[in-house]
Amino acid sequence: MSLRMFIRAVGGTGKSFLREAIKCLVDDIRHPKSGEIICAIVAPTGIAAFNVGGLTIHTIISAANRA
Repeated sequence: MSLRMFIRAVGGTGKSFLREAIKCLVDDIRHPKSGEIICAIVAPTGIAAFNVGGLTIHTIISAANRA
């Protein structure tokens, strides 16, 4: 089971705050068998990924294909 969220709104509405709150809630959740972290913050561009402390969509898909 996976949860995917798309957070979009105008500037100054609290998107970063919401993202950080959600990440804090799931940060300690790990996959029961492998122990891997199961939360990833993903953005469409490198700059956006850098700004939210995440990865690009391309990077996360490439990593999933290698696994």
